[in-house]
Amino acid sequence: MEHLGQLGEEEKNKEFAFARKYTQIDIEKQKEKLKLYVKEMQAIRKHEEILAEQKQVKQVAAKSKIVLDITHYGGEWVTQEQIDAQLVKLRETEKHKALEIKIKCHKQILQTPVPNDKKKILQPTRKVNGKPVSLEELTNNLK
Repeated sequence: MEHLGQLGEEEKNKEFAFARKYTQIDIEKQKEKLKLYVKEMQAIRKHEEILAEQKQVKQVAAKSKIVLDITHYGGEWVTQEQIDAQLVKLRETEKHKALEIKIKCHKQILQTPVPNDKKKILQPTRKVNGKPVSLEELTNNLK
């Protein structure tokens, strides 16, 4: 700016005209960049919405499968008597699967609150010493 004071009137006018012209060009460039940025952000938001929707669809499908499996194994078992009565009706190969599904139902659908020290009981497929959890332990976890 200091050099403007040393210029003649005609030179100052040329400098100002030049500055106005290129300032306007810079403003237009910045507006275009802003428009591109806004479009990119909208595309990102749209993509995130699609991902969230897909995740929700998967969760609903998983819960629907659990509900169908619950129905297949005799509905919801609430009391110990119901658990025992339903287990008697099932073949040995089905008992473990049925108990796992019941526990998944409590964890994923009913979202049964469990104290931190008992979180493992809602992990039906975990293994103890390399072996699947016993039917007795799964039954106890269902209570």
